[in-house]
Formats: sequence, structure tokens, C-alpha cells
Amino acid sequence: MAGKLKPVGVKWPCWDFERLKATADRLGPQMKAVGQHVGYGHDFKEALQKVARAAVGNDLGLSDPYDFQKLAMEEILAALSAPTSQRLPMVCEALRRGVSEAELNRITHIAPWFLQQLQALMDMEAQIASYKGQLLPKALLLQVKAAGFSNACLKQLLQISAEDLGRQMAALHLRPNWQCLAGTDTGLRFSTYSQCSDLPAIKGAKKILIIGSGAYRIGQGPECDFGICQAVDAICSQGYDPVVLNCNLVGISTGRAMTSGCYCEPITAESILDVIAKENPKGVITQFAGMHASWLATFLTQSGTKVLGTPLPSLQLVNDRPAFKKRMRDLGIPQPTGALAYSPEETDNIITEIGYPVQIRTVDAGSANNCELIQDKSELTAFLENVDQTVHYPLMLEQFLEYAIEAQAEILCDGKSAHTAAVMEHIELAGVHAGDSACVLPPYSIAPRHVETIIEYCQKIAIALEVKGLLNLRFAIYRDTVYVLEAACNICRNLSVVNRVHHVPLAAIAVRLMLGGDLSALPIPSAVPSRVGVRAAVFPFTVFKAEDPLLGPQMRSIGQALSLADTFGLAYFKAQEAAAAPLPTQGTVLITVTDEDKTSILEPARIFQELGFQIMATRGTQSALAANGIQAQLVRKLGFGRPNLLDEIKNGNVQMVINTPTGGQGQIDDSIIRKTAIIYRVANMTTPASALAAAKGIAARRKGKDVTRALPANSD
Repeated sequence: MAGKLKPVGVKWPCWDFERLKATADRLGPQMKAVGQHVGYGHDFKEALQKVARAAVGNDLGLSDPYDFQKLAMEEILAALSAPTSQRLPMVCEALRRGVSEAELNRITHIAPWFLQQLQALMDMEAQIASYKGQLLPKALLLQVKAAGFSNACLKQLLQISAEDLGRQMAALHLRPNWQCLAGTDTGLRFSTYSQCSDLPAIKGAKKILIIGSGAYRIGQGPECDFGICQAVDAICSQGYDPVVLNCNLVGISTGRAMTSGCYCEPITAESILDVIAKENPKGVITQFAGMHASWLATFLTQSGTKVLGTPLPSLQLVNDRPAFKKRMRDLGIPQPTGALAYSPEETDNIITEIGYPVQIRTVDAGSANNCELIQDKSELTAFLENVDQTVHYPLMLEQFLEYAIEAQAEILCDGKSAHTAAVMEHIELAGVHAGDSACVLPPYSIAPRHVETIIEYCQKIAIALEVKGLLNLRFAIYRDTVYVLEAACNICRNLSVVNRVHHVPLAAIAVRLMLGGDLSALPIPSAVPSRVGVRAAVFPFTVFKAEDPLLGPQMRSIGQALSLADTFGLAYFKAQEAAAAPLPTQGTVLITVTDEDKTSILEPARIFQELGFQIMATRGTQSALAANGIQAQLVRKLGFGRPNLLDEIKNGNVQMVINTPTGGQGQIDDSIIRKTAIIYRVANMTTPASALAAAKGIAARRKGKDVTRALPANSD
């Protein structure tokens, strides 16, 4: 065999056009990616195939059928003229249909060398398919594996069983060779099927494999990496040898807890099994894999691998909303009324019983990105007209707790006892995704008795689920009652926030519990109540200008910023500055809100008036403010003459907009107002809760800046 190879790396961007639906999938000079996948191989073809598998999320990669096979040739060629997120797999489909490299170069301006590489892969794909129903000849099998074709891809193209392919590869002793990145054995490894030397397994008799989140996706990757660095330290402290599988090297390779062995591979079934076969770990930790955690635990358990931490039935239960709701009923814990609907008629009947507004989501995914908030019958009709194209029955229908205060709790549990490490209050009221709402730690407005109830429910739920490690719970306080909304057993975005504010290393403690530690025997630092931490969301609306910045149940943020201060107001002000959404300290506030929000807007409006801000308001809002002793200058709505409120924003006469959504034509006008505020970089609040937080923040800043203090040495 040859010696070591110089690796080739390929980056594949992460897109979010499904979430940002109003943004055109057309690439240009403005960045639209929200993260990146990375793949490594001995040459471009192998690296490209691996990064494509990471991007698609399965082992088919470029051979994934997508929906392009349904398109006519004319449609494909027309679509290729514009750069989009799906251009590369579409180029592959065009090559399959015989379009020449020269023609594709003319249409796409992709360099000929890259088109030649793609053509070579498509030629191999066709050659593999020509052996349908058979095993490949040895020479061809070696060639296509070296070019990055996965076993799953070969199985699909050949239409043979995985067992038959596995037996052939075993007979040929065909398995991946492991090489190091950066020329020497730095501990960072990638796989290749080229003929080269193979690194030995990582040293250690008691290995624990940690699976990361994969792509360096803004709003997920950094949080998981932060936890992995802590987890590596915790594993070492318990006498085990850490091994990490993650194709995101940013946090792993630069963290102070750099592991002695990190496999830089896609988070797919084949890659995971290859690493396990190489290292033979004593157990696998999946909680740092983000949204993949539950699927990974199920897959690995079925494959005969020991998964450390919370039992699989509990992991599956928290991702099964109907089953989770039933379990909460058995525990006597309140939750929003809900039921499953299996048809449009049943959907209509259940909503009639529950009442509007109502949340509708698919039951096969717990993500709030699959959630729609339906306000009235017209919205329900529009939703049901598109249901066959967007989601599938059964649907989970849940009562929406309007104007409820939301909170999140982080719980450590060893399966028998539990400790609530933190309770965070959402600044936005119910209906805004947890990742989009600014959060404050400790809670600043939730009544102490409700915090006590939340802690009591945390204990009950964690012990009932036999959690081993970390549990995240979301709650809503509605009409003086605490309701549980949902649970998650994977590492969440609050991990680093709790660590920085309370100096509690949640990830490190959770790993020790997964390894069999007793909660009562672990040194858990007590929370530091003397400071306030506010986490603010970072939004992409200055880039995605077609998007309405209105927040709702679908997550829109792409990152987060944290601020610490002695008071809530100052922490909030600083957090908005850090998130590139600074609040004005003087000027004019434009207020136009719905009838339902006119009472809630009085307190922030009064604070703005006391601070010396000028207030502009549309007619209905102005009347409501005047009736409560708050003077506001009347400004015209859209369609009622000029100058109107848009003119005031464009002319620089407004420094903050407070606008809450209405229905009908008002909804369109509101969207235009919010988009204009974003374009002209005017602070924009879409709920009374965020307006009140902004008012308090500005008041705190006007009193003077915070005192600079050093964080404790163990804050990492």
C-alpha cells in the first residue's frame, strides 16, 4: 500500500429556504447560507460524495433521486440558468440525460474541470446500474468505493440486499482506511477507500464515542461543540478515552479540550458504523447530535450498540407528541388541550371543540418548524387546501395559550433523582419559537410560586422518564396555571447560556451522569443570583429582505448573543447591541398595534414618554393612548394620504417601530411596515412584550453603563 495522503476538502453550504419561504432560492453576491457541511477524501470525487451525503442527510448523496426525475429536459435547462441551492444535483441529473459538458458550461459557467469530475461520477453511476441484480466485479467495486459511492448507493443502484454486498466486501477485506488531516497524526481523521496505509485505532481500552451535530449550522453547531468540549474533559476525568465523530471541526479542533481522536465524517449510518467498527467503543453518546439525537439512538440500539444516557423508550416518547401528552396526563401535569386528526373533516371538528387560535403540526417530528398557528376559519381553509403538498395526516391539533408567558428549564437527572439547574423566562409571549425569543436568566417577572411549580414538574417528569443526563422542558404560564409544552433530551441552545450566567457546566455533569454517576455525589455549583443574563436572537432579515420579520412558531433566527448585567433592563439593552439590533436612546417611536394589544402597549408607551421619546401612532392606537394620558402625534396609515408612516420611516423621522400583526389588508400593510423598518435599519418590535423589554432596556442604559467585572475562572 501507498503511504499517507494529502486530503482534499469540499464545503457544501447549508440552506434554509424551507423556513424562509418568501426568500427566492437564487444565489448572488449576498450570502444566503446559514452554515456549512465539510467532507474529506483522497480526491475531489470522494470528498464531494461524502459532503453530499452530509448535506442530503442520508447515504445516497448525489444519487438521491430528489424530484428532478419528474422534470422535462427543457425545465431542467431553464432552471440551471440561475444559481440556486439545488443547482449541483440538478447538473448531475442533466449529465445523466446526456447533456454535454460544453452545454452545461455555457449555461452555468461552472468550470470545465468540475463538470468533468461530475461527468466521471455519473458515468460510474451508469456503469454500476448496468450490473443491476448482480454483484460488481472486484476491480469495479474498488474503483467506485474509492470514488466515494456509499454502500447504500450501491445497494440502490444494483437492487441487491445489504447482506449480499456486505458479504462481498468482507470477502475482499474491503473497508475504509483512515488517514490524518494536516499531514501528521493530529488526532483529526478522515476515511478513504483509496489504496493507502491505515492509521491504527486510537489508544485506550475504555473508549466512549461522542457523536456531534454534523454541519456547522448557525444556531446549532456552536452550541453542540461547546458541549462536546466539556464532555471530552468529563470523559477523561472518569478514566475513559474520548472519541468524537463530527464533520464540523471548528469547535473540536480549536477548543481547549481537544480530543486525542476526532473522526471527520458525515453523520450518516454508514460513517457511524465504520467508526464503531474501527474503535469498538464501550458506549456511544448521542445527546450532542442536536436534532439527530433521537434517530441516532434508535438506529444504534437496533444495530446492537450500547447508547449511554436516557433509555431509548423515553427518547422516543418525548418525540411522540400524542404519547408524551398521555404520559403527562398520567402524571397529573396540565398541558394544552389537543387531539389527533386523520382527515380534513376531523380537523375541522376538533378545532371547533378546541377553539381558535390553534397550533397544527405533524406528529412525525417535534420541531416547531413543522408547526402552523391558525387564527381563524379562513386560515384553516387555506392550510387544508395545501395540506397534501406540505404535510401529511395525522395532524396534532393543540390549543394555543394566547398571551401566556413561556419558560424553559434545564434539568440534570441520574434516573432516580433530579436537579433543576436553571429556569429561563422567554421575553416574547407564547407563539414565538423558543429559538427566536429573547430569554432572561433568572426569571424576572414569573411569580415565585410558578417557578416552584415548574421545579416540581421538572422533578416529576425527569424521574418518570428515567432521564440519565440532561432534559430540557418548555412551560407556559396561562391564567395562573403552569402548563408543560414539550420536552427534549438532546443538548439545546441554552447550554452555553446557563454555563456563562450560573457557571454550572451542564454538559460535563450530564456526561458523568450518563457514565453512571450519582447526582447526589457530584459537585454541582450553586446558581449565582446576583447577575442577570439575557440571550438575544440574531436574525437574517437584513440579508433576506423579502422576509417579513414577524416572529411566530417557526424558527427564524440564525444565532444568538448573550449579555450579563446587574439588572434585566441593562442586560437586555446590551444583548440587543450584541445581536446587531441596537436600541435607540432618543428620538421617535412609531406605534401601531391591534385592538387586542392596545392594553398591553400602554406600559411601554408610558415609559417611552417618561424618557422623553416622541410618540407617533395611527388613529386607533393614538385614541387608545390618549384615553390613558399618553400623547401621540397622529400619522397616516398606508392608503390614507401622504406623508404616511412609511414616509416617516424612510425620511429618518422614526427610530423605533412597534407593530403587531392584524388580519386581512392590515396584514399586508403590517408586513410592508416591518420590512421597511428592516431596510432602513430602524429598531423593530413585533410584540408588546418585546416593546416593554426595549423600554426598560433603554431606561437602564440612560441611567449609565454597567460596571465591568471578570467572569469566574470556571466559566468555560
